[in-house]
This record gives sequence, C-alpha cells and structure tokens, in this order.
Amino acid sequence: MHALTGMDTLQNARPKACPYPACDFHRAPPERFCEGAGRYRTRGYPEGLRRFRCLHCLRTFSIRRFAVEFRLHKPECTDFVLFCFASSVSLRQTARAAEHHLCRSSIERRLRRYGRNGRRLLRLAARRLRLEGEFYFDEAESFEGSRLKRPITIPVLVHGKSRFVLAAEVGSLPARASARRRFPKLPRRANRSNLVVSRALSRLVRVALPGSVLKTDRKPSYASILRRLDRRGAITHRTFSSKLRRDEWNPIFVSNHTNAMLRDGLSRLRRRTWCHSKKGWSLSDHLGAYLAYKNFVRPRFNGELATPAQLVGLTDRPWTLLEALRWRLDLGRASMLSLPDRRDVT
Repeated sequence: MHALTGMDTLQNARPKACPYPACDFHRAPPERFCEGAGRYRTRGYPEGLRRFRCLHCLRTFSIRRFAVEFRLHKPECTDFVLFCFASSVSLRQTARAAEHHLCRSSIERRLRRYGRNGRRLLRLAARRLRLEGEFYFDEAESFEGSRLKRPITIPVLVHGKSRFVLAAEVGSLPARASARRRFPKLPRRANRSNLVVSRALSRLVRVALPGSVLKTDRKPSYASILRRLDRRGAITHRTFSSKLRRDEWNPIFVSNHTNAMLRDGLSRLRRRTWCHSKKGWSLSDHLGAYLAYKNFVRPRFNGELATPAQLVGLTDRPWTLLEALRWRLDLGRASMLSLPDRRDVT
C-alpha cells in the first residue's frame, strides 16, 4: 500500500528515523535506531502516546513530533476543522461551530500549518509523477482586501483525464485602472502573473511525457513562457478563445470546471462575501489544504469511488482528510508519509 508507515492512528505508528537533523540516524537510520521510552497522556489523547529514545543521540521524542499537529492544543478538533477548510466554511463560523470552542486565531494557526503541509504534499506528488495526455491551464482571479486596489491571480494546472491538480499558485496583480484614476497616489503594485505562471508551467514540463498537449486560452504570455521552459518542444500547445460558451462542450471545460470547484470549496474565493483573503499567503495556505482534499480524498466525480491520486497511481485507496495532512513533510527521511517512486507511477 502506497501510504503510511504504520497505522493511521498516532497510537500505533512507529517512526522511520530520528527527527533531529543533527543526528546521524536522521539521514541514514539502521533497522533498529530507537527504543521505547514509555508513554505520556494529554487531554486530547487520554489513552497515551508512545515516546522513543534514539540510540545514537540518546534524545527522546514522541510520535506526535512527526505530526503536523505537534504542540497544537485540542487535537480532537482537527478532523472537524480540516473538513470546514474544504467545505467553504469561513474561519469565524468554523470557530463558532467547533465543539470545544476554538478561537479564530487558533483556526488560523491550523490553516497555516496544514495548508503549508498540503503544498508540500503537492510538490512531493509532482516529483513522483510522469503523466501523459492532455493538461489544462488557466488563471482565476480574486483579491486581497480590495477588489480594485489589490487583485490577485491564481494559475491552476490540472491533468485532464484524472483531474489531478498539479499546481495552484498565488500572485499579485496591479490595481485596476479605475482605482488608479480614483486614487492617484495609490502605491504601485507588482505584476507577478508571469512569475507564478512560470512556476506552474515548470511543473508541467517536469511531469508531462513527450507528446502531451497543453490546452489554454489565447493569452500571449502562455506561449512564450512555455517555449522558454520547454526548449525541445516536447509539449504541444493548443489555444482556444475564452469567449466561447462555458459549457461541457467548451474545449477548455476542464479548466473552467476546476476553477468553479475551487470557488465552491474555498470560502475565500466565494464571490461577493466578506470571507475573502486579507493576505495572499493566507489564500495560498487555504489552497494547499483544499487541494490535498481534492486530490487524495474526494472522488474525481460524484458517483465514482476513485480519487485523482488513485487514477495517477499515487495511492491504491481514498485517504481521509486527516490522513492526507497528518504527517509532517518537512522532516526529510524521517517523514512518516511516503509516495511511490517515479518509476512505479504510470
């Protein structure tokens, strides 16, 4: 099974390496690198969690150090909070509805941690994948704080057959012309559209097999950026008018449908509400948590059982949302979550 080392529960999991980077057993652990060092109990885990002692550095650590929730209070709320992140529930409403009365700042800390871990999972998955067929790319637009003064762009890259989202970046856009006329002293705002588009398309070049096709609208910068990244011309670029009717017969319907799913699942992208992001990095974190849900937990379509991650060969079963985001991916060899090597993925 391409998934977790040990069981899904913290109580039964066993570490793969020492979590301390300075220890030799962090990079190259032997088969037996640690021993049991008792248990400790918390309010969230009254049955107790195991502790271990590294046989090289002699430092102790608990199994919770390998989890994203390390040092977070009230871990019993994590399931509910993660579900709200992927269900278009605002942070304030999540705090009100939490059974154990979490405050909004606590919800924000969880979003920051789990969102960044979700982005790491997306990068790890992209390094493992080699896909063929059709890919779709488009930019959605939102804003941070002010619709006219601080717009942002969200380039989204998706594999057509599996609907696996490979990349979703967030970049700033200049203020609208009407805002510049109304506020002449408005500070200049950087246009990072080409930068974030380049990041997304560079992931396409690493993942796509020769002969693959990229479908986009007719924005001129897409073609020039792709030519710069794909100098051998291994990927065919086809463009279509963005003025075509946006139904299932549209040639870039996959992009339109994926962006619609993002606006449905993320409260920050809901139009005409006060749930919008005040900072762009908060939207990036929210996207990371949601894409872990979309790729590894949610079936590709209603009525199906397989998730996009199953269809691309990253796992052999649907994951729970907590399972997809539970284990830290910033520990290198010591991370508890593993995905198949690129040669094992078709």
